[in-house]
Amino acid sequence: ASSDTERKLDLILKQLKAILSFPVNSGVCMKLVLLTMIKNEASVITRMLVSAVGIVDAIIVVDTGSTDDTLDVIQNYSMSLQIPILVYHEPWKNFGHNRTRALRLGSEGVKNLGFDPSTTYLLSVDADQIVRVKPGFSKDRMAGLFLHTTIRSSTQEYSLPRIVRADTNFVFIGRTHEYLEVAEGRCLSD
Repeated sequence: ASSDTERKLDLILKQLKAILSFPVNSGVCMKLVLLTMIKNEASVITRMLVSAVGIVDAIIVVDTGSTDDTLDVIQNYSMSLQIPILVYHEPWKNFGHNRTRALRLGSEGVKNLGFDPSTTYLLSVDADQIVRVKPGFSKDRMAGLFLHTTIRSSTQEYSLPRIVRADTNFVFIGRTHEYLEVAEGRCLSD
């Protein structure tokens, strides 16, 4: 129990150091890219995409082996968009591994789109979720290595770091109830 507590405290200290070492946005035009990891989400994916498309500059999809019409639904929806959409394929292993791979592919996708990873954030949203933005939200006020979002359902509410800067070296730990951790080295570009 003591080592678990020490590990959690170490994680908190790493996250605080990361936050404090990043300067506040100084007028740079920030970008926000939707990052979603999916598998067999044909029945809900359009609802999630529609909820996010008004605030994002691009969409990156990481498919982990869909066998239904999910990819066709995404392709059909993407034809009506005025923003780029990239689809990557990654075999399923577990949540921690695949969310980490999704972050890496998101960072790669940001570069492939010609966006600056140090001024681009990845908004990680599950296919069965929807994005609701508070009035007054501005991408240009985003700063730090990650931002917390509030996840609400009919029975619970909790906060998670679901917006991360695209050049950060975060990893997800855990096979199912994964959590975000700062990996060795602060930024992928370092």
